[in-house]
Amino acid sequence: MLRSLGFWAAAGFLLAACGLLPAEASAPSAPAAWVQVLASDPEGEVFRPVVEEALRYRLERQGLAVRLRGAPGGTSPAGITPASPVSLLEGASRAGADFALECRYSGSGSRLAISLDWYDVPPGLLLAAVDRKGRVDLELDSIILDALDELLSRVRERIDERIAASGFRPASPGRAAPAGAPGTAGPAQTRPAPGAPAEGPASGLPAAGPLPQTGTLPGEVVPPAAGRYEGARLLLAPTLAPFVAVGAASYYFPIGYQSTLQVDFLPRGARGRLGLGGLAGVTVFQAQGATEESLGFLVPLGVSLRYSLELGERWGLLFQLGAGPALLAMGTESLGTLVKVLPFLRSGVGAELVLARGLSLALEAAYEVYFESPYLIMGFAPGLCISWRM
Repeated sequence: MLRSLGFWAAAGFLLAACGLLPAEASAPSAPAAWVQVLASDPEGEVFRPVVEEALRYRLERQGLAVRLRGAPGGTSPAGITPASPVSLLEGASRAGADFALECRYSGSGSRLAISLDWYDVPPGLLLAAVDRKGRVDLELDSIILDALDELLSRVRERIDERIAASGFRPASPGRAAPAGAPGTAGPAQTRPAPGAPAEGPASGLPAAGPLPQTGTLPGEVVPPAAGRYEGARLLLAPTLAPFVAVGAASYYFPIGYQSTLQVDFLPRGARGRLGLGGLAGVTVFQAQGATEESLGFLVPLGVSLRYSLELGERWGLLFQLGAGPALLAMGTESLGTLVKVLPFLRSGVGAELVLARGLSLALEAAYEVYFESPYLIMGFAPGLCISWRM
């Protein structure tokens, strides 16, 4: 009997001790994002799984727990009635979410239009909004992710504050951006949602300090504000151009035809903007002398330096420099084939248009000098260049 009483007393003591353990002993949970996806037309419902999966993927990579409206464990049902900002915030608050994301999209024919609104739930503030349009093709998920990346780049500091305050540590250590990074949410981007009471001054948000940036996971896509080519390690850039000779060379051949290939390594710290590598090409021209004509070739093979300066969402400036040896070959009737090695120097500038993730088109204007004696071979090469960053 005494043994039985002693057993039950020990069991009761252990249960009481477990009940008195501090709440901090439990693992901290991730801040939650309340997501509402709305299709503006019946045709767009076919894209709902793609839209929701893309949003869930990106938000979870940011260290947030995703809660779809109307479907805690799966895909939200079609035909959800659009809610007012007040109703959206109330639903997010009841779900215990820290943020609310409303995604409205329409898909008709071959075009997709998407609008994203990001709210900070406790203060009831609309922090950022992004609209994007694009073609419905194999790059559909890229359109959605690009729009969300732009949105998250504006509110990243606030997300990091919430994660730091919760004590939760995301599985992706490279996700956080440093404080003051371009594109983070600022006072001018923060305004109360229509009809929602604003708590605290509208000129800013309380600062708790973002998480430190410790690196980038392999394959992780970084928002455009942090470098649109982040993660790329190799550049291939073929170019086609006419070679317009100037100076003494223009008396023998006014124009030639040029093709070049640039292969560059992209250092990790340069976010895909700086390229260091090699340049190879060939310029074909027909030279006309006083008594005979000949077919000539200029074959440069040297090192190259390339830099892209981003001007906006899809535009940029391109600067490049190349140097090294070049082979000059000419076939004449009287002297046969003449071959000579010359040093060359090439510089250029261009305008770059981003076509897709890692793919861009550029118009370049290059100037080349081949150090032939006694007369230099010089010319302009305005060309069309396609660049792949991989």
